[in-house]
Amino acid sequence: MPVQESSPVPVRLSGHVWQVPFPTPTLPPLDHTNTYVITAGDDCLLVDLGTSEGRHLSWLTQFLRDLGVQRLRIIATHYHVDHTAGLPRLATQWQVPIHLHPLDHPPARQALGVTPELLQPAPAHVQLADLPVIIRHQPGHTHGHLHIEVPADGVILVGDHLSGAGTVWIGPPDGHMDDYLTALTAIAQSGCPVAGPGHGPPLNARAAALQTKERRLRREAEILSLISQRPLSIRELRQRIYGDSLPSGVEGVARRTLQAHVERLLDAGQVQAAWKDGRFLYSAEPSANG
Repeated sequence: MPVQESSPVPVRLSGHVWQVPFPTPTLPPLDHTNTYVITAGDDCLLVDLGTSEGRHLSWLTQFLRDLGVQRLRIIATHYHVDHTAGLPRLATQWQVPIHLHPLDHPPARQALGVTPELLQPAPAHVQLADLPVIIRHQPGHTHGHLHIEVPADGVILVGDHLSGAGTVWIGPPDGHMDDYLTALTAIAQSGCPVAGPGHGPPLNARAAALQTKERRLRREAEILSLISQRPLSIRELRQRIYGDSLPSGVEGVARRTLQAHVERLLDAGQVQAAWKDGRFLYSAEPSANG
């Protein structure tokens, strides 16, 4: 993907929180990942950085200086490289560690090629001058996914649990659909009016979380309806549901999201799996769809 030449355009979400979209090699139709800069006094917490381009890091360094930042802490909502690719260089520059949930440390070390010492467990609370920031472990997209709340500003940063453009994917081995639905409920009940997603513009937190949860449950009902008619594989489910409508490059994650739905239904006892002709076929009694 070619790097866009224009400078990032920061968006101020609140008195303390900036959203800065950087071009990243993420999944279509998305082409940017949001970095968030939370400041109070000369303290700063930076959340996610998916670009490792030198000119972007130089721009970010100048932006932090213009805000008067003297002390920087770094945290990632989760380990995926479109959220973390630039963090090792930034951490080295400021001589600080990268904070993630410990469950995301092993894949982060592999994805980023960093030493274990550079990664530290995310704290539950960060104090920036007089501004408290709450960090909650909220698995779903990955096992160590985090939400970052700024209660005084009514802002919750939700990583890849919501998207301001398109939809998010949830699937094995990283993701778990039941955890994800719980995370959406947590966003809706957070009391924060504004959600900062990993990609796209800010959202109405409660409305976006409830709409996304409703969409996931509709997809689940569609899966149950289809496999109540006859047993289907994940590949066959993908073809029945999406046909030829998927953008290039998202075939794999679409199948993984369907797999996460099916695994949730298997856990609930609503679906059965049988191995036949080198593939799993999933079936449900007609009554399972209500």
